[in-house]
Parts: sequence; C-alpha cells; structure tokens
Amino acid sequence: MTAVPMSEAIIRDMYQKPSDVTTAIFDKSDYIGHKARIEPPIDDTCVWFLGVPEYVQWLESQSSSLLWITGDPGCGKTTLATFLIESIDQDLSLYGTDYLTTYFFFDWSTEDQVDGTALLFALIHQLLQADPALVLIANKYLEKSRRELDLDKLFEIFAAIVSAPERKPKRLVCVVDALDDCETTSMKKAISFLASLTSDSNNSDRDVGCFKLAVTSHCNQQFDKVFTNLPAFHQIDLADHAEPIKQDVKKFIRASCVEVLCIMDCDDDMRRDIEEELIKRSDNTFLWVDMVLEQLEINPQTWLQSFVPTLRSTQNELDGLYNSTFKRSEAPEELSRILSILAASQRPLTLDEIDVALAVRPDDSFIRQVEHRCRPDIAQFLHAVCGPFIRIKNNKTVSFMHKTATQFLLRSADVPRSPVGNGMYQYKGCLDVVGVNKCLAEICAVYLTLDGARNDASSSDRRAGINVTDCGDEGFDNEDCPTVEENSGPTCQKSGRGAGLFDYAAKYWGTHYRLGHASSSASTGSCGNNTIVNKAITLCNTSTCTFHDWFQLYWNTISTSSKYPDKLTPLMIASHMGLLDLVRELLADGQSRNKDSNHLQAADSEGWTALHWAVWNGHGVKNDDAIALLLQHHHDSSEDSIYNRPHDNDCHCNGPIEDQQSLPAGSSTCVLDIQDNKGLTPLHWAAADDQAGVVRLLLEASATVDVFDYQSMTALTLAYEHGFIDTLEVLLAYGADVDVPYAEP
Repeated sequence: MTAVPMSEAIIRDMYQKPSDVTTAIFDKSDYIGHKARIEPPIDDTCVWFLGVPEYVQWLESQSSSLLWITGDPGCGKTTLATFLIESIDQDLSLYGTDYLTTYFFFDWSTEDQVDGTALLFALIHQLLQADPALVLIANKYLEKSRRELDLDKLFEIFAAIVSAPERKPKRLVCVVDALDDCETTSMKKAISFLASLTSDSNNSDRDVGCFKLAVTSHCNQQFDKVFTNLPAFHQIDLADHAEPIKQDVKKFIRASCVEVLCIMDCDDDMRRDIEEELIKRSDNTFLWVDMVLEQLEINPQTWLQSFVPTLRSTQNELDGLYNSTFKRSEAPEELSRILSILAASQRPLTLDEIDVALAVRPDDSFIRQVEHRCRPDIAQFLHAVCGPFIRIKNNKTVSFMHKTATQFLLRSADVPRSPVGNGMYQYKGCLDVVGVNKCLAEICAVYLTLDGARNDASSSDRRAGINVTDCGDEGFDNEDCPTVEENSGPTCQKSGRGAGLFDYAAKYWGTHYRLGHASSSASTGSCGNNTIVNKAITLCNTSTCTFHDWFQLYWNTISTSSKYPDKLTPLMIASHMGLLDLVRELLADGQSRNKDSNHLQAADSEGWTALHWAVWNGHGVKNDDAIALLLQHHHDSSEDSIYNRPHDNDCHCNGPIEDQQSLPAGSSTCVLDIQDNKGLTPLHWAAADDQAGVVRLLLEASATVDVFDYQSMTALTLAYEHGFIDTLEVLLAYGADVDVPYAEP
C-alpha cells in the first residue's frame, strides 16, 4: 500500500468539513469485507479455547497485555481469530465492561492486506468511527505533518489516539491475524510498535488505558524475541491442544461433507466412507480437508467414483497433497508454467491477466497472436490443471490456495533440485526463485512491446501534444528514431484492443527482471534470455511510445505527482529499476545513438541525474548494486580516485573521523554533488530514505557530506528530522556538522 500525501491545502480544507472526511482518509483497505469473506466456524467448534487458562488471564486482567497464538499451517488460526472477535464482544458485554474490539486480518494474497500501513490505517479508521471526538487528535497530527502518511507517522497517530485521556471506551482490544503474512520490512516495525503499546500502561510518560492485543501467527523466532521480553505476555501454542482441535476437525469434516455431497448422487455409505477416510488422514489440519473437498466439489463426476481410492493413496500432509497433484497431472508442462507465473507474481492476477500470460510466446509480435491462444473458459482450465494448488476468488483473481504451496514449490536458485524419485516428495522445490522471475519478466516484456498491446487508460493522454515515433525493437542505436518533441503533433497513440496484461506488466516487469538476474551470460531455460534483454532495451528507450505507455503506469505506483519528468534517459530508468545488465551496457556506450544522454551528469527536467534515480527508493527496493556500478564508472572515468576525499572551506573531509589525518586530498567530485531543482543531492535522498548503506557508499565515493538544499537542510538534518538513527551514525562518522541550524517542522 502506497503512502498518502497530505498537503497543507487538504489539511486546511478538512477543518471546513465534517469529521467523517478525516475518518475517510484512513479508510484504505476493505478490512470489513475481508473479514466477512472468511468462513465462520462450524457450530460448537472453537468453544474450548475460551477456557484455556492463558486466554482467560489475558482477557480478564485489568492491565495491558499481549496474547500470542501460534500454530502450524492450516490448523485454523484465522477461523479462531474470527471466533474470538465475536466471543470477546459477548464476554465483555456480560461483564458490563466499557470496551472496543478492533481487528485486522493480514492476507498475503490480497494486495491491500499485506503491509503495516494497511494495518494502521484500518485500526485508526475503526477507532475514529467508534469515537468521532478522536478526529481532533488525528487532525492535530495531520496538520503538523509535512510528509506522507507513512508507517512511522501512522504509528504516531495511533499511539496518540490510544493514549488520549478523552478516549472512550478506555478498554481497547485488538485482534491481528496472520502477522507473519505482513511484508517483512513493515512487519519488523509493526511487531515492535504494537508490543510496546502493551507495556506502556506502567509507563508514567504515557497512559494507554487498557490495551489488549491478540496476535496469531506461525512460530517465529523474531516474534519470540520481542514478545517474551514483555512484562505481560501470554502464549498459546495450538499444538499443545491437539485433542480439542481433532474434535473440531471431525465436526468440520462431517458438516462439510454434508454440504458438498448433498448436491451429488451420493448414498449414505459412500458419504460415511469419505468422512472416515478424511478424518483418518486429516492430521488435525483444516486446510488439507478443505483443499481435498474443494477438488471434489469442482470436479464431481471425475472424482466421485474414484475419490476414496484416490484419497487412500494421498499423503496426509499438505506437501503430500501437492506432490500427488504433480504425479497425477496429465499436463505437467502446463501445470509447471501456471505455477511458475503464480509463484513469481507480485500480486494476485486476474483471470484475464493469467490467460494472456499463458498465451504469450517469446517470438510474438502482434497482440492478435496472443488473443488467438486465449481460452474461452480460463477458470475451468486452471482448476482442471492445478487442482488444490489454486483458489479463484469471486471468479476474478487467481492465487495459491495457501502460502504453503509457494513453500512447497520454490527453492533458492543456489539449491540444486533433488533428482526425481529421490525422497518422499520428489516435486518439492521443483521451481527456483530466479527461474520463475526470468520467465515472468520475459512474458511481461514481450507483451508490452507487442503491436496493439495497450492500456485502456493509456499513458498516451498523459500530456496532450507529445509527438513520439515508436521504434519497435531497434534499441538505442536507431538513427531514424526521433526524440520526444513537446507540444508538437498528435498525441502518442497505439492501436489495440483491451488492457489484457498491460497494467501488471507495466508495473512489475522491472521487478521480475531484477529478481531474475537476467544476463546475457546466463541461461533462462524455457524462457530465452536474449529475448528479455532485447525487450528491456526497447522498454527503456525513453523516446518511444512504448516507453510512455508503460512508464506512466509504473510512475503512478512510485510517485504522487501525476506527470513524470521530461528529458529522461535510458540510463536513468535502468539505474532506478536496478537493471544491472542494461546499466553496464549503457555506461559502456554500446547502444546509445546519443552518447551524451548516458553521461552521469545528464539531468532530467527536475534536475535528477542517473545517480539520483538510482538512490531514490520510490520502488522500495534496495538498489546498492546499481549505485555501485555508477560510482565505479565515475571512478574509472575520473583522473582522481573516488576514494579521495574533497576538502575546502565549505565542506568536511568525508572519511571516518579517526581516519581523516591519513586521507589524501582530492578535488570535489561534482557528479556526486549535483543538486536537483530543490537543491537535493543523491546523499540528501539517501538520508531521507534511511538508506544507511547507500549513504556510506556515496561518502566513500567522495560525496560532500554537508551540502545545503534550498531550505537550508543537509543530509544530517534530514536524517535527524525523520529519526533515522543508523543513517545519522554514518553521517556523523564521516564528519557531518552537528552545529548546522535545524528548523523545527
């Protein structure tokens, strides 16, 4: 979920509108709808949990505390979380307690339910809806904020609301399901923040009333380190309650079998056989049962007569179920291709998107070639080929049934695949992370360069009056390809029907290229590497319609500005996206028809150089390798080593303080200190993004440590304003001036 910009004009306008305008600012995820889509527990299940001593102690104590519920995949944690939300409401009502229950369900397969910002937006929204008077507190923080509503700012707002003396009710219960489904970076912050709130009731500096947090997840060492140090901490491991879970699974099987088999021509004897076989093989796992029954429901005529014999030969574990699907597949190559695409995808794909992705071939040139291969009923085809691996939601999006499928399928690229027949599950780890990303990178790149492929809301209407000639696959050395001419000629327009895969491909092709480490010296197996390299060259050619069509969509995901800068160069794009092969080629000047456009000093209309673009963390990806390539090229093409530190009357020597006496003097390195239209150098941007490693790279390469932007801010004052401790320490080690005046925001 991207951060939300808050301009001063918006803040002023909020005071002229009802409080629900502020509340709506935090309504960023469909958390209510997501909870509603979760199947409620079967009658008379989960009730045993209410008597578990740790749960009773957590709920009934008058102080803030944390309850951590752990369990293996598929043991019913999410269903239990929905049960607890309803049960807590009922229990606390009986006690006559003034309370509010809030919740959030992380879901790795749902785009707006996967990160810490989504969690905080949802929790704040629930608090403001329950008590509109708290809007005044939120408004105070919004008014003071000069920056986006990022995770740190949302933490501040949530903590202020929770600790507000006027908050009613004073007792707050928060249920967070599947915390380990949260994306890694924000998960680390979310764990520490939420845990700290539960221990603040005894802190004299803050009164949070009574804040009770219940979290479900798999067993996790990182969580364990944080949670077990809390003064009020309770843990329930569902593995310690195998017998009541076993009884719940039996009830679930019997109820589910009645529901599934009642619509089929199935007699009582067969129903009982199926029930007993499922109970025998369930291994206390709801998910395994659910996946098996779903296959029976999808393919009743195919499965019913052979269901029990097939079931008896299926391993009673999730890995066994996945493995048997491969063994029985009548279309193993198609199964592997579908699963490769799903495993690599950065978000759930629509049925249309995966239909198109499966139809793309490396040598395609026209969209009609792809459309000719698309299937009339892609959903039926996917179910028939993939079986229990996939789930189609609302007949719209397709994803894995459970993240255990990804864990079964994928292995690291440096781990060799076990020989077929070696071990119980010979298909485990049959796909590697690099390979699946190379494959999807090629599919996306080929599709974006097809004649006729376009987005319905094309970037061609980004600015009226851009005259661009699409150069096709000619790359950067096409002498006949004109550059963009502003405000002259007709709007860039490509012919074609429908959006197909365009939106996804535009936003994520670079991610897949980077994760696939596509290189002309590496093999890509079924996905030809020369294709992706050539297509990537075409896509980064900033003078073409193809570039404008895809880049506007990508730009919308990384910036709140509606228009991307003019005067972009291929080197800027390749550097920003971390496309190392292209960066090397461009720096070597092997393809460019305009050698100056790939110079490190070339700047776009915002004053950004390729180094600015590489440093900017708009796509949220660590880009140290691309930055190092640019710095190395600068070093190789300079008379002075990049490790010489500049010194003059206006800047500090950039070596660590203890080493400064031994460092040779050198001339100022202008490429590293180029300021954009706001006076910001690459070092400013690295400090503002808390990229301590990049800050160190730039300073070692001789970037000036104390450069003032046009608001008199240095990299140090930017890091200080945001509270970035690691970055502050690096800057101080390289001699940043601590006496620089700092204006409070």
